[in-house]
Amino acid sequence: MRPIAGWLLSGIVLAAAWDDLRSGRISNQLIVTGLLAGFLCQVVQYKAAGIVLFLGGSLLPLLLLGMLFYFRMLGAGDIKLFCVVGGFLGAMDLLKCMLVAVVFGAVWSFWILWKRHLWTERFGYFMQYTAMYAKERHWKSYLDGVGKAGRICFSLPILASVLCYMGGWI
Repeated sequence: MRPIAGWLLSGIVLAAAWDDLRSGRISNQLIVTGLLAGFLCQVVQYKAAGIVLFLGGSLLPLLLLGMLFYFRMLGAGDIKLFCVVGGFLGAMDLLKCMLVAVVFGAVWSFWILWKRHLWTERFGYFMQYTAMYAKERHWKSYLDGVGKAGRICFSLPILASVLCYMGGWI
């Protein structure tokens, strides 16, 4: 990845994380800007092959994370932000970033659960939700039973994974 593309990606993901922290959502205008920038960077660097790299990387999160959105376990903004990251990085490097983001998110979630003494409550809710769905096969948003204290802003783990990628650590 060219340095300018790396700086663009880092800036877009940082702005998305800030937007998410401030308002609880990531603006679609920022997502569209990120997708256009990723597309242009891929085409400038790889010509026609860049279109394929862009499409593969930007569509992969929809395929892999769509079910998590369906059950409202992951927000649409987070998935769209992964689409932006994939548009810049391509599918293979996106998978690395996604894995690292999930690890960062899990560590952060466990820390929050421990610090706020929510471990037993959240684990119980997850077990109850899973049993209800297995028994009734009736979809219900997972977030219906989750208060603000049990949620995390997943754009921060995405930002951490992108910064690790840009730093050459993954």
